Amino acid sequence: MKRSGSTGLVAIVAIVAIVAVLFAAGCCSTSAKSPRPGSAGAKPSRTSGLGRTLGSSEEVDQVSPRELERRAQAHAAFAAGIIHQLDDDSDKSLELFARSVEQDPTHESLVLEVARRRLLRKEFDAALGLLEKASTRPDASLTVFSFLGLTQLQLGRTNDAIATYRGAVKRAPTELSSRGVLSQIYVSQQRPEEALAMLDEAGRVATNEPRYWADLAELYLQLGHRSTNTAERARSAARTSLEKALSLQPGDPALLQRLADRSGDLGDSAVAERLYQQLREKFPQSPIPTAKLADLYLRTGRLPEAAIELERLKKENPANPLPWYFLGVIAAEQGNFTNAVEMFSEATRVNASFEPAWLDLAGAQLNLDLAADALVTLDRARLTLLPSFRSEFLTAVAAGRLGRLEELNRRFSAAESIARTNQPQILDHRFYFQWGAAGERLGDRANAVEHLQKSLELNPDFAEGLNHLGYLWAERKENLDRAHAMIRRAVELEPENEAYLDSLAWVLFQLNRPADALPWMEKAIKLAPKPDPTLFDHHGDILAVLGRMPEAQAAWRKSLAVVDDPEVRRKLDGP
Repeated sequence: MKRSGSTGLVAIVAIVAIVAVLFAAGCCSTSAKSPRPGSAGAKPSRTSGLGRTLGSSEEVDQVSPRELERRAQAHAAFAAGIIHQLDDDSDKSLELFARSVEQDPTHESLVLEVARRRLLRKEFDAALGLLEKASTRPDASLTVFSFLGLTQLQLGRTNDAIATYRGAVKRAPTELSSRGVLSQIYVSQQRPEEALAMLDEAGRVATNEPRYWADLAELYLQLGHRSTNTAERARSAARTSLEKALSLQPGDPALLQRLADRSGDLGDSAVAERLYQQLREKFPQSPIPTAKLADLYLRTGRLPEAAIELERLKKENPANPLPWYFLGVIAAEQGNFTNAVEMFSEATRVNASFEPAWLDLAGAQLNLDLAADALVTLDRARLTLLPSFRSEFLTAVAAGRLGRLEELNRRFSAAESIARTNQPQILDHRFYFQWGAAGERLGDRANAVEHLQKSLELNPDFAEGLNHLGYLWAERKENLDRAHAMIRRAVELEPENEAYLDSLAWVLFQLNRPADALPWMEKAIKLAPKPDPTLFDHHGDILAVLGRMPEAQAAWRKSLAVVDDPEVRRKLDGP
């Protein structure tokens, strides 16, 4: 079906094509009517109606009639191809475009278009032949080489692609795009040394263009990220390239920012800081240097200085939630959760769609033991945000704090379902440990054991999981041999953890081995940072079974001095 409304345009293009043919015929004749160079009728150049330059009168006279006819045929085929393209006849337009480039291989953009269409039709040999022919022209652009190399890579002809990109490098040594592709190819073939050597070649090119050295530094950094074998040498070369760029005193602000960013990536924070401050002095109205400085200070742990920059950003643009948010992050990092709640709340007020602020607000509220407030925050967040792993996880934690077992399991299940689809790596041993531990605190023993065991399946040497499940069983006198082995392994992993030492003493006590339990219990008490009622209670129980009642009573009294527990008081008062 033809496209409606194109008749007028098609007619115009058709006339142009006819004019091009007639023009060619006129140029091929030897009529004296054609103006001679220097005559009053001579013009500097002629173009067809399609915008393709046919050359000056002098050039036309120096070209053979056969060549002029070939050019005219190329233009006519091109114009006819346009007509069929407008009429949605892609097959015929491709045929005519291909005929045009056969007659005029200098029409590079058309060469690339024909090659692209050949590739889409899986006519690989025809596409490659066309691109290879185009690449042999002395004036072939780097675009032709790039297209040819990419096509060869897609067809698995990697060695040919390397040769193509090498040819592009030789033709234009100061253009780094081909070197970037070559570096990636070499790394993918486990040839990082060749990638580094090829970039080192670029480092010996003589140029005073600072952008060149900035681009080369980025290629070195990319190589360092991809190959551990060359990482240190690549980073060193990147630093040298950045120093060359800076020595040329670039004035372009975008380039200065790139140099600062890359210096920060290399850990040269002093250089990055100086450049950002320089940018701020030159462009005091721009918030970007201030934001970059704040980010730099955050990443390097200079939180007070980061807070100063964020306060400045907050004043410059109160409608931006990021300064409020990062001030909250700093407050939370410093343990000031009250201030963090204030900052995160303001960030949500400024932008109700800024998800991190809502979630970190709920996290800060949980750190303040404000579980009910955290649930309100998360419910409000759901009015504007889609459910996420973290929102469901935090809701589960808050529900557990409030004793809502059914909601705890429902929210953990929802978090698990979301993560399986989007972020399966998040479902690690820590996730299932949190689920199991929270359920165990609410008395959901069966699910607790299931999830704690799942946690240990994912990480058999997870000390906290080993201790938690082992102690759960020891308390109930279940699976005592397994519990003993698990807790023993936890102590091997963290030999000075007083909680794990207490668990080991307790499982030995439950195995009727109080004499073996006592030294572990005493070590736990010695290592505890502050008096712990549970440790003293267990110590008393062990001493009592060993017949050392006065010492046992002394231990129970220490426990009661910390927490007045009726069960411990009953032991002290006796039967």
